[in-house]
Amino acid sequence: MFFRSGKKSAQDISLNEPIDTDQDGNTLTILDTMAVDGTIIEEIDTRMKSERLYGLVRSVLTPRERTIICLRYGLEGCRPQPQRVVAQRLGISRSYVSRIEKRALQKGCAALFEAAAPSGAGTVRNPPRRVRSPPAAARPGHIRTPRSAFERSLPKACSAGS
Repeated sequence: MFFRSGKKSAQDISLNEPIDTDQDGNTLTILDTMAVDGTIIEEIDTRMKSERLYGLVRSVLTPRERTIICLRYGLEGCRPQPQRVVAQRLGISRSYVSRIEKRALQKGCAALFEAAAPSGAGTVRNPPRRVRSPPAAARPGHIRTPRSAFERSLPKACSAGS
């Protein structure tokens, strides 16, 4: 009986089993020779989130909103463009590009909230709004940190750190 059980695991090898030595005389294991990238999980997570974002962009936004968001934020292989360039390309004013962009981001944010809501909780019709706090000058000891252009363009409910 002992020999039969040993026969099953006779072909098993360990990842820490030495297979050779390097130039310095250190043992080289199977694990050392395998190319393991620590960012694989992060890449998969990013890819999944990107696919989800593109799906929401395609399903929630109108073609005009989709075009403006893709041009402004460099989606679908485009380079990010300023409002001026987008406005010239579409033949509309910069303020209209800004309004369409804001509306599209709010629609996308609401769709994200709706998709993230637990199934038993129902759908979120209106995402939570931030209560406006007093200006930084009115708050003693408060240091205001600058935000990127992308963060400023997001609706308040979507911005990170809110």
